[in-house]
Amino acid sequence: MFFSEFFDIEFPKKYCISSKVLLDDICAVEIGYNRTPKGLFQIMKRDRFILHYVVSGCGTFCNENFKENNCYIVVPNEQETIRADEQNPYETYWIAFKGPKAAQIIKKCNIPCTNSVFEFNRTKECAEVLREALELLQDAKEYEESAIMNSVLFKIFAIHFSETTVVDSQIGPARIIAEFINENYFRNISINYLAKSFNFNRSYIYMLFKKEFGISPQEYILNKRIEKAKELLSDRNRLRICEVAFAVGYSDPLYFSRLFKKATGVSPLKFAKNNQPL
Repeated sequence: MFFSEFFDIEFPKKYCISSKVLLDDICAVEIGYNRTPKGLFQIMKRDRFILHYVVSGCGTFCNENFKENNCYIVVPNEQETIRADEQNPYETYWIAFKGPKAAQIIKKCNIPCTNSVFEFNRTKECAEVLREALELLQDAKEYEESAIMNSVLFKIFAIHFSETTVVDSQIGPARIIAEFINENYFRNISINYLAKSFNFNRSYIYMLFKKEFGISPQEYILNKRIEKAKELLSDRNRLRICEVAFAVGYSDPLYFSRLFKKATGVSPLKFAKNNQPL
């Protein structure tokens, strides 16, 4: 049950959105907004992580006081107590997520891995990202919701990463953006789209990728698409070239064929003939 369901307040119809498609390592499950009644008190335990960004009011979370511009995190399987102030109840924007690497990533973001209140100087920015996402999701198709929410999750982590001096080659900002590309290579991903989604400028993303992978973001996207195309062309249930092109993000099969031949030295048709399983 979502927090908003406890409150006797009218909310927009799609106030909380749930993700139906989960990534293997970490995934967004829900995003939402809470405006609490005065003196609300709850005790519960969750099966997910939830990052809350407090935009107004105050309260206590697990006996720690919080106020506007503070954050608090809910972690799985720990009992939590939450109380809204009697005079100035709080409002938060929040994102819930799961996955085997969730704890590892939040630690690298300098976020506590236990039910805690913490300070973060870009709380308003994260809250605004979530507010904009909720508006966007009002009209999103069902199949779009998961991709949008996971994009928002990666963007939130990128903001936190940019505020820490900890550098980890496995889960740094470039790796988070790369993971988004890995999961969405078949979509119309441009560098402008990545820059807007992760709140970085184009040149900064280019620098991250050159430093981390030795190639540009455009080359990374192309390489991922060619890699997936090779897998499809080698599959026993052989697809037509146009179907492979569409599956990896190209609406023009001829354009895809030219890119594939330039990258591999052979046409998609010849590659398929040479790599069919016995």
